[in-house]
Amino acid sequence: MAPALVVREPAGVVGAVVPFNGPIMSAAAKIAPALAAGCTIVFKPAPETPLDAFVLAEAAEAAGVPPGVVNVLPGDATAGRRWSPIRTSIEWSSPAAPGPGG
Repeated sequence: MAPALVVREPAGVVGAVVPFNGPIMSAAAKIAPALAAGCTIVFKPAPETPLDAFVLAEAAEAAGVPPGVVNVLPGDATAGRRWSPIRTSIEWSSPAAPGPGG
């Protein structure tokens, strides 16, 4: 058996689309692993629950997370569609995203 080398390095920016049903738990389940891996995160809450996202971002700031590490992108479906051209450069976590994390 050949030796294996495990390299732990951040993937970069993680984009997360958070559904309206269970916004705090869904966002936390996406943000915590991204932060643990050393990644920054941009998350788009559902249009029905933007205030939950801001409360979570304020909690991250109060916990000492540096500015710019947790970012909130509120808006309707149009805001989410604007990310589609850059999907290849962002690791995705969405209830409807294809592939890992989807």
